[in-house]
Amino acid sequence: AGLWVLSNKMQLKPINYAANLSNAEEASSMYMYMHGKAIGTDVYIPAVAGLLWLQNGKYKDISHSSVCLSVLPDKNPSKLVYSGFENPTQHRGLYKGWGDKKRFYSWPTGFPISICRDTRGQIRVGAFRGQGTFTDDTILTDTTPRPYRGVICMELDPYGRLWKGTDKGLYYEM
Repeated sequence: AGLWVLSNKMQLKPINYAANLSNAEEASSMYMYMHGKAIGTDVYIPAVAGLLWLQNGKYKDISHSSVCLSVLPDKNPSKLVYSGFENPTQHRGLYKGWGDKKRFYSWPTGFPISICRDTRGQIRVGAFRGQGTFTDDTILTDTTPRPYRGVICMELDPYGRLWKGTDKGLYYEM
């Protein structure tokens, strides 16, 4: 358990960020944050309290109280894509854009929890019961047989491999 980093020598090392925080309130709220992403100097942080945007040292809640699990930032805010839900039983899926221009897309194969852009520029989505792509406001589920069912997290490495943390272990595809 805890936070780990993979060094440039391919070694996992534990990190104790909470020990560096000044009070218990900051330490306990830190664990609510999921995998944040940066674009330029802006940082987007998925959190239990919503999608937070750190711009010029100030936070903005841009998801309007929805729980956010994963984010794919874009220089154009109308192309920002994130997964989450408004409440546990409704609107579980993908959101594109933010504020008044936010659009919701229901995900057909379970709750989407991971988003990544692959080497071809496609938005890949991992869910508890499958995976697929999201392109031009269209959802395509991937029915290719695989040894796993759920995709919990995804990340593209510098060599173009798409790594997937799944319900059956770690996999990658080229």
